[in-house]
Amino acid sequence: MALMGVTEVTNVSQREIMANMVQQYLQGAAMFPQRIQTFIAAPGWKSVDIPRAGGFTVQTKVENVAVTPQVLTWAVDNLPLDQHRVVQVNLEKIASLQSKVAQELQIAERAGLDLAFDTDLQIVNAFYDSASGAGPDHIIPYANASTLAGADILEAKRLLDIQKVPQSERYLAVSPTSYSKLLAISDFVRYDAIFANQTTVGIRPGVVGTIYGFEVFMSQAVEDLKDIAFHRTALAYGVQQGVNYETDLDLPNLAMLHSFDQIYGLKGLDLGLRHVVLGTAAGPL
Repeated sequence: MALMGVTEVTNVSQREIMANMVQQYLQGAAMFPQRIQTFIAAPGWKSVDIPRAGGFTVQTKVENVAVTPQVLTWAVDNLPLDQHRVVQVNLEKIASLQSKVAQELQIAERAGLDLAFDTDLQIVNAFYDSASGAGPDHIIPYANASTLAGADILEAKRLLDIQKVPQSERYLAVSPTSYSKLLAISDFVRYDAIFANQTTVGIRPGVVGTIYGFEVFMSQAVEDLKDIAFHRTALAYGVQQGVNYETDLDLPNLAMLHSFDQIYGLKGLDLGLRHVVLGTAAGPL
């Protein structure tokens, strides 16, 4: 019989366990980070420069006539690492000792879930703030006033197609209200119906279906009348520090301060032309 003793756990600290727990809850509950570009930032950096290249014009070679050499033009999208998000809890010793549940584990679980929702919310706001409101306008109202319809999703597809956005890795993030409307669209393929009789669902977590080439997921972070159709490269997520867990003894209160924080940055790319906000009247959000 195998036993775990001091040798097996000696190199694992409570801090590492708690930080890992919160990170797992965050990764499991957050809907957006896994669907956008992620960059790792080293210590000492205050921002990340993301290069963006132009294209070439294809020419016709005429006999005895030289073609015109071209230059590849580069630009840079600067991603500031300015999001320092934190959850802190001060737990009194008597509350910890007399509680019928493991308070530290409950704190870790809820901190992870709340950091996950907060991360989604910051990403959603970055989508709203960076969507192109100029020509071509990527902030478009629903065709049918306040209800998401198939025509709206087709228009988002058209706008992305015009920008030569790849057909793969396209997503449609909808609010709970829009998700209920989406169920009435005949072209929407519900994954829960397809896999209802299977024990293993072969889809990525959070995806509820597909329509017109978009994988669809629902998030409470998405506002009503502001659904988002996007490609994975529409937004950059720069992570400088994953969830870090620290404690500090609060002697005057005979308590232990638990702190969970992360540092990252967000940046809309390609002038906001790789995503579309649906349901809001044209113009800046």
